[in-house]
Amino acid sequence: MSTKEKKKLKEGITTGTCAAAAAAAAVEAFFGKVLPNITVNLPDDSGIISVDIHSTKPVHASRKIKTATATVVKDAGDDPDITNGALISARVSIAENDITQVTIKGGAGVGRVTRAGLPVSIGESAINPVPRIMIEQEVKKRLPKGKKFLVDVVISVKDGEKLAQKTLNPRLGIIGGISILGTHGIVKPFSAKSYQETIDICLRSAQTDDQKTCVLSTGRRSERLAQAYYPDLDEKCFVQMADFFSHALKTANDLGFSHIVLAGFFGKLCKWAMNMKYTHARSGQTDFGFLSMLASEIGLSDTFCRFVKEANNARHIFESGHPDVPIFIDTIGQRALINAEKIVKDKARVTLCLWDFNEKFYQEWETADS
Repeated sequence: MSTKEKKKLKEGITTGTCAAAAAAAAVEAFFGKVLPNITVNLPDDSGIISVDIHSTKPVHASRKIKTATATVVKDAGDDPDITNGALISARVSIAENDITQVTIKGGAGVGRVTRAGLPVSIGESAINPVPRIMIEQEVKKRLPKGKKFLVDVVISVKDGEKLAQKTLNPRLGIIGGISILGTHGIVKPFSAKSYQETIDICLRSAQTDDQKTCVLSTGRRSERLAQAYYPDLDEKCFVQMADFFSHALKTANDLGFSHIVLAGFFGKLCKWAMNMKYTHARSGQTDFGFLSMLASEIGLSDTFCRFVKEANNARHIFESGHPDVPIFIDTIGQRALINAEKIVKDKARVTLCLWDFNEKFYQEWETADS
């Protein structure tokens, strides 16, 4: 690897972290403290991060409803993120109350959910669950001790509606702005080549240790679930392949693993069934017309086939409760398994493991004994 390739890419912060930092700074300003930067706890106790505050508007004494506002500039680091440089603001109003309660809403530039299948309910602001938790926690810990407060937080994004046109939000039925996102609080810069090299290194490490099974997961969550499902496997057997479906399978196969497990959720399973070599949304969208055709081929109802074709996303189908869903999912899994087996060319046994969106094990598919 060249010196340039070895250079560490700069991490950024998510829109969720920006919103939490802005809300925290706004609370501080409400009580008279204007700060140039603020410290925010990352999710899952994974660390803390200091965020610069771009601007603050402290309480104006003549206002009938007292508010304070703070703004953070989104820094995506070296990740090619369309929201890099966006101004994300939080306006807070605070009043004494019988209990401490924090309400969080989206203002101008924050999208609103209009379709099912997303982590946020229809009609709600597109502020995902983890950012909501971050905002609430940062607000609460900055309230004066010994009293109870009602805190209203409104998150807004300058030019958010315009930015959203360059994201997946219109396709997902999120209108009016961007989403406030972030499962981990930080943005890890993406480099396809370096990530593939990381996959290769991890798989070689397991193979060198004479492991016969490797588990390729789509991310941190599916890896954690797979580790619980395969408790007897060594930690080094588990490798996060992310979107590199074909590359990871080929590498594992070339290294001689006799059993290759793919672990993930229904969205990725659909893309594996489509035989997408690389499954990131930037590279290609789920082809619901193709999925509808599969449903038709196995004789599922015309109503269900139309529903699949018009679905908002894979989760929408999975959680719809339609009676044809179980057999449809089984068909998708079988097709995904066939595509995986074509890559390994009968050299390894392949298992696909699927979890539902509540992290409950759903089904597995496995190479038939020859």
